[in-house]
Amino acid sequence: MIGFGFTMAKLFQLLAEANILIKGPAGRIWTPVGVGMALISLGTFALIVAVLDHRRELKQLQTAGLKSRFSLTTAVASVLAILGVMSCLALAVS
Repeated sequence: MIGFGFTMAKLFQLLAEANILIKGPAGRIWTPVGVGMALISLGTFALIVAVLDHRRELKQLQTAGLKSRFSLTTAVASVLAILGVMSCLALAVS
């Protein structure tokens, strides 16, 4: 979703340069930055919720007596979530 946000932002930027404006259901024009930030934020939020849910599941397994070990899933998802937050900040600043 994060990468898709960048792609859609670029598409909307190209459409705006060609004077093709897209209006949403409320009649407002969708800007490239707005579309990109919305999709990047949605993907980042979903990733953060998934990491928290995964950690909760791991704690439940530990409570049941299973040994804990390094979770590559949590590490990769955490790095991607950080990149998503940084991407939103970069779009907001530019």
